[in-house]
This record gives sequence, structure tokens and C-alpha cells, in this order.
Amino acid sequence: MNKKRSSNLLNQFFNRKVDPVVSSFVRLSTGAAAQVQTYLNNRSWSRKDLAKRLGKSEPEVSKWLSGGHNLTLKSIAKMEAALEEDILITPLEARQRYERVRYITIDKSQFVDTTPEVSNTVHDTDYQEIANYA
Repeated sequence: MNKKRSSNLLNQFFNRKVDPVVSSFVRLSTGAAAQVQTYLNNRSWSRKDLAKRLGKSEPEVSKWLSGGHNLTLKSIAKMEAALEEDILITPLEARQRYERVRYITIDKSQFVDTTPEVSNTVHDTDYQEIANYA
């Protein structure tokens, strides 16, 4: 293939219009898979552990979490139940759940130790105290 034709094919490929349905599908399926994987990592669970709790095979759960699988709402609900966590929430539910959350800006320098051996160390208790105050 000559350079001109190769360049033209690349231009066509990168300038093509992306189907919005495909774009939404990829965003939702990869987002759900990433969320589940985060929950697994936080619990130090393997995909095998999740599969056992779901009564599914490990290869099936791995396929679900590949990021390209067409997850059903029922399979998402089963994973939410097994993990006792939300995987997907609607914008309406998010607004209702989090509308009272307020964000504050913290001047980190107010909570930094100045002793040389622990300089620039912010203690978890400092943040907890701030969270309780807010």
C-alpha cells in the first residue's frame, strides 16, 4: 500500500462519525466493569470470589467484567447484591441522595506538622475532625 492511500485510510478512520449508541454502550459497560473491579480490589476479592457469591463460573464473571460485555440490568443487580454496593445509579437518584453534600476547600497548610521528621504529613484525624465539623 502506498503512503498516500495509507494516509487517506488513516484520515477516514480517525475522522469517521462515532455512533452515539456505541459510544454510550462502551462508556456504560466499561464504567460498570471498572466500578466492580474497584470494589473487588477494595475488598481484596478475586473474580473467583465474586463468581462464587453469584453462583456463576469464574470465566462468566470475567466475561462480564471485560468491559465490552452487554451486561443486563439483572446481572448488574446480582452483582450489587453480592457486593452490597451500588454499581450504577441514575442522575435523579444521585441528586436525591447527594443534594445535601456540600464541598469545602481546605487550606492544607493549616493541618501540616512542622516538626522536621514529620513535615508535610497530614494526619487522618485532622481530616476526620474537618469532616465532623462540616
